[in-house]
Amino acid sequence: MTFSKLKLRIKMRIGFSVVVTFILLMGLIGVSELTLLSRETEQLAQKRIPQLERVYEIAIDFHTMLNSARNASLTTNPEVKKQQKSNYEKAKENLLQNTIPGLEALLFTEKGKQLFSTLKGNLSEVIALDDKALDLGYTNKQTEKAAMDAINGILTLEIFHVSPCVRAI
Repeated sequence: MTFSKLKLRIKMRIGFSVVVTFILLMGLIGVSELTLLSRETEQLAQKRIPQLERVYEIAIDFHTMLNSARNASLTTNPEVKKQQKSNYEKAKENLLQNTIPGLEALLFTEKGKQLFSTLKGNLSEVIALDDKALDLGYTNKQTEKAAMDAINGILTLEIFHVSPCVRAI
């Protein structure tokens, strides 16, 4: 029997059955895709966003330290120097005691841990130069050239060593 010889009722049932089957199939595909999207969103909210927040905090602490060292080096006002040293010490303490350990706890992949290790090493170099620039500026024992050399050294390390690691994490 061919399709053209079937009764209209049978043709209608077959047509509606096909349409309902397609609707059910599309619904199942939609639900499975929404489940996958939900899992991906959950992973983003639970892992990546906290990691990005920590990286942002590293950048804020680091730039606060850099700006404080620079400001202390460039000013002659003892009160400003004292305030800048206080700002520097707070940012350094937050960086070393809260932000860095917090980021380390959030890393799960080997690549992330390797990049973090590189970042830690580079940050220790930058912090040492920051400390040197702050001490030079705070004690006023530097020439303008020595202050600028220290600041340029910090900026060079930050641009070529720290920033790429932060962006990669």
